[in-house]
Amino acid sequence: MAIDKNNMVWVEKYRPQTLDEIMLPDRIKKMFTNGCQGNFFFFGLQGTGKTTIAKILAKGHDTLQINASSENGIDTVRNKIVNFCQAASFRGYRFVILDEADMLSQQAQTALRGTIEMFYKTTRFIFTGNYPEKLLAPIMSRFEQIDMNFTAEEEKEQYINHLKRIAYICKQEGLTIKRDAAEELLKHYLPDLRSAINKLQSISRFSKDITIE
Repeated sequence: MAIDKNNMVWVEKYRPQTLDEIMLPDRIKKMFTNGCQGNFFFFGLQGTGKTTIAKILAKGHDTLQINASSENGIDTVRNKIVNFCQAASFRGYRFVILDEADMLSQQAQTALRGTIEMFYKTTRFIFTGNYPEKLLAPIMSRFEQIDMNFTAEEEKEQYINHLKRIAYICKQEGLTIKRDAAEELLKHYLPDLRSAINKLQSISRFSKDITIE
């Protein structure tokens, strides 16, 4: 069944598809110029691109994506993750993406330790979450931890790129937006660009000419 892009949620419609498109600090982008060479835990505030970069790194590979806020028990590890890792793959590494991994139960985390070790030759694991301190130290030691939050200097450097992103979306959707309105939108939501885009879509239902008012 074909997807009607005109009715898509904008954060999905305009989700970046490459590292060049995603709004990330250069210190993070440079780490992945040669692909994903290990297991990573991306942590930071909501809307900073954690899941997006995970999907980009896994693109073209067999991928299992699980939201651990709803599937956080040991059965998820035993029945889903282990079975996925055991299956043959003809597209290089397999990828397991665990969103909101900080919601995993301690039993599930303990089970994952052995799973990660068992399939280290064939599978890459990517965790995303907000609270790395909720994960057990033996689990965290198996991941390189990446802070997705912008530093003050990085925010200044990336601000113009965020403005350009908002302007691009408006152009694609047939909207006009004044600079002061775009700045006010970003001022209210950043670093959560996702919420800014959601708000923009909401406003567009009432007006195609977006002003600060």
